[in-house]
Amino acid sequence: TDQPNRSYAVLHVNVATGSDRQGAGSAEQPYKTITHALQQTTSASTVILLAPGHYSHETGEQFPLRLRPGVTIQGNAGATRDTLIVGGGEFQERSTALHATIVTSDRSGLANVLVSNPGGRGVWITAGAPILRRVALVANAAAGIQVTEGAPVIENSFFNRNQRGLVIQGDGQAT
Repeated sequence: TDQPNRSYAVLHVNVATGSDRQGAGSAEQPYKTITHALQQTTSASTVILLAPGHYSHETGEQFPLRLRPGVTIQGNAGATRDTLIVGGGEFQERSTALHATIVTSDRSGLANVLVSNPGGRGVWITAGAPILRRVALVANAAAGIQVTEGAPVIENSFFNRNQRGLVIQGDGQAT
């Protein structure tokens, strides 16, 4: 049988031991921030592996984190609560200022992390078919996930203490 080519680039991020100046994105020399790793993505198939830790404005993150098509942010497989992405920032969508932690795109992914935005939405989905697996959406001021367009797949995710858990509006659909 023919197997599809499943090659992808892997970038490592470790908020405790990484460096955005001297890091290479390898397991031995990880980057410090998700923001920097996203800027280094050159392949449409990139997995950004996060070491357990607290990723926030205080540790150098610049929000919202914008996922390009084919880019996945993934925390430690067994412990969603050990990898936290906390914070938010404004972005423009059709002349409207919005506030989110992560903005997805088509074929992007998010897995094994906790997302919290005390000032807005955790994950904003505006198009395409991103995949969210084992994502904890906790204490988001507006919504854990906001879908305005697109058809995301949301699997085995957890919602707690959000103003609203999952909001789907417009032409958005979710599985």
